[in-house]
Formats: sequence, C-alpha cells, structure tokens
Amino acid sequence: MWITSAAGVPYEAVLGSAVADARVLITNNRRDFRRLHSEGTLHAGIVEFTVDVNFTGLANRIHSALADPAAIGRFYLSVTLAGHTFRP
Repeated sequence: MWITSAAGVPYEAVLGSAVADARVLITNNRRDFRRLHSEGTLHAGIVEFTVDVNFTGLANRIHSALADPAAIGRFYLSVTLAGHTFRP
C-alpha cells in the first residue's frame, strides 16, 4: 500500500495507517517522520533512506537493515549508502 503526504495526506495519518496495518514505514522524508518519532508518536518502526538511483542496491540495504535484530518494536532506522544506523 502506498500513501504519500504529497497526495495531501498529513504525515500523522500516513504513520497512523502504517500502525493500523502493523507495518514499518519506509520514507525518504527525514524531517517530518524523525520529528514524529522524537515526539513519541506510536509506530511499528520507521526506516528513512538516502535516495540512490541503484534501486536494487537500495532495496538490498533496506532488506539487510531490517534483518538486524534491533529492528523490532518501535525503532527508527537510517539507511544510507554506507550502511545503516539506529537512532534514538
């Protein structure tokens, strides 16, 4: 399911939809979703990523990061070209 704020849906509603479906949210919108995470908004995980035109490489990095045992519960994960980092 794809829901985007670009379609006029508020960020809180996008995250709420992911929560309702028990899904991790994957986004390249660091500012707004990191803010929601920092505010304590309920979620089942947020993955932010650095845009990469090598979509296969990006997908593999995200997949690898989500296989990390720390990717459980309410987590915030940053995936970059160099790897991944969990953020408080």
